[in-house]
Amino acid sequence: MKLPIILLIVFQLARASTNYRCTQLQNTVQNQHVSLETPLQVGDEIVLEGIFSKNADKFTFHLYEGSQPGGSISLRITNRNGQSTEYNSFENGVWGKPIFGSQLAATGQTFMFTIRVHPYYYEILRRDQPTVIFPYQVKATKVQAIGIENIEFRSITKCFPEFMGKRTNEKEQILIGLGMVQVLYDDPRLVNRG
Repeated sequence: MKLPIILLIVFQLARASTNYRCTQLQNTVQNQHVSLETPLQVGDEIVLEGIFSKNADKFTFHLYEGSQPGGSISLRITNRNGQSTEYNSFENGVWGKPIFGSQLAATGQTFMFTIRVHPYYYEILRRDQPTVIFPYQVKATKVQAIGIENIEFRSITKCFPEFMGKRTNEKEQILIGLGMVQVLYDDPRLVNRG
């Protein structure tokens, strides 16, 4: 029996947060789907960190167009044990031309990598060093859902009370891990994004 990967995903936008909402994740090793309240924006940064389980052969991360899986995929990252990592997109029923990069993690290894959203491409960094530039076919601004496969979430915390919803001009910081999805909002005018 293959054991899943343990992963903490952090959508990190370095700023002070003002509002908050939280949704419990199912404590399951099945595929997870997380809808985003607003699409990704240029300048957003997604930080993924965790441990690649010793008994898993791969982990996969998707950025979906729209709010449901099954449609176009702006970015698919597939990290296979002992092999290179594949970056690809899926649009109109056709896979794009894959780009291969160095393995992000080997089994049993802790890892951290970052996805930065640029106007026409994603920049993937490992340990703050550029690893891959992936031009997207499906615009990042259409991404409204995340898919993750072979990930285990250990539900050890409870959601806090829900605060106000998103206000105009606010950006999101999304934390996925420890059995919950937390979304924090703030006003980008208060943030130094330089």
